[in-house]
Amino acid sequence: DRRRISRERKALTNERVRHVNRVKGPLFAQGVSGYEPLRRDRRKRLEALKTGDGRRLPAHLQAQVGRELDRLELLLEQIKAVEAARDAMLADVPVVSPAPAMLLDLKGIGPEFAASCGRRGCHVTSTTDDRLPPMRASRRHRGRAARWITTRGYRKPAIQGCERR
Repeated sequence: DRRRISRERKALTNERVRHVNRVKGPLFAQGVSGYEPLRRDRRKRLEALKTGDGRRLPAHLQAQVGRELDRLELLLEQIKAVEAARDAMLADVPVVSPAPAMLLDLKGIGPEFAASCGRRGCHVTSTTDDRLPPMRASRRHRGRAARWITTRGYRKPAIQGCERR
């Protein structure tokens, strides 16, 4: 159930890209470039847009882009709601697993990665671990330390080509 929030956010973000492209495409066909539908002043800028030859946008095109902006704004509200739910989930992490909160303290790790990696339990182990026999490096990666990545209970080599033979 915890993965659903990240999956839903990813689906909403992909849909946001499609709506932005649906706004930019017809405008570009009229010679308008540089319009960013994700800006806060998108409605004002839409009213002030002119075609490539200096005319106002056709009324039907302006109405179509306005409707698409309505859909985009609804989608942006949904993304904010999902992100708020994700942040609330990260704040309510049980004391048993403080990993997501600790990941958030690191520079360069955002809440989306902390939520996904913290709940999956991603970690990197060395091959000097008692459970794994040492590996020999392949010809391509000779001299590199062989490491394993464990994700969801499945182990794979961190450097592709360093599998056991």
